[in-house]
Amino acid sequence: MKNKFLPFLIVTTSIIFILRLFWVQIININDVKLSNKNSVEKIYNYPERGYIFDRNNKLLVENEPFYDLMIVPSKLKSIDTIEFCKILKIDKKLFIDKIKKAKNYSRIKPSVFLSQISKKDYAILQEKLWKYEGFSVTKKSNRNYLLNSASNILGYISEVNDYEIKDDSYYESGELIGRQGIEKAYEEKLRGVKGVSYFQKDNFNRITGRYKDGIYDTIFKPAKDINLFMIQFSSLLRILT
Repeated sequence: MKNKFLPFLIVTTSIIFILRLFWVQIININDVKLSNKNSVEKIYNYPERGYIFDRNNKLLVENEPFYDLMIVPSKLKSIDTIEFCKILKIDKKLFIDKIKKAKNYSRIKPSVFLSQISKKDYAILQEKLWKYEGFSVTKKSNRNYLLNSASNILGYISEVNDYEIKDDSYYESGELIGRQGIEKAYEEKLRGVKGVSYFQKDNFNRITGRYKDGIYDTIFKPAKDINLFMIQFSSLLRILT
């Protein structure tokens, strides 16, 4: 029995090792090269979401800036949670819950800790952000609908959920996606394609320059505007249904 168990153990261990190596080097190669490096910081560059016009070229949907507070759990250090929560106007329970959620998503990838921070809170936070390692701020834009009607046609945007992240590798935690109406039907055109930049960091967690002279960086592709005049009647019926 012992003579059979040893070869079985060796074979099983080898299979597990090979499968893990395959995952690391082939399937998850980008994370291995970049995201898993504590000395490399990944920053996304988001194009402004496309505008929506009516058939007379009147603006129906525009953008307004907001700020997301991002977190990378593996980079977290001890902080003054009372001061931190006071700045963001959240309680300690919510702080702990969001830390857990971020760790469950990924310990090495950035995710949204708190979305749509006001300009006033951002201004206060920016002055003290250097004290909170593992946190950073990303500027994004939200939608401003200039009509009080036609919401079923225009739709809206909201944060992607866990199922959508698993279903589409383009999206990451905290990003926005079109819901209903034109926002959903023309999501790929309206969102554009985000770019990404990788930065080298030193032992003090300070950015020292582009990682590998930017060979892994990608430039974002601008979004496209939508004009209702260009949408065929059949497409409009499909949107409404």
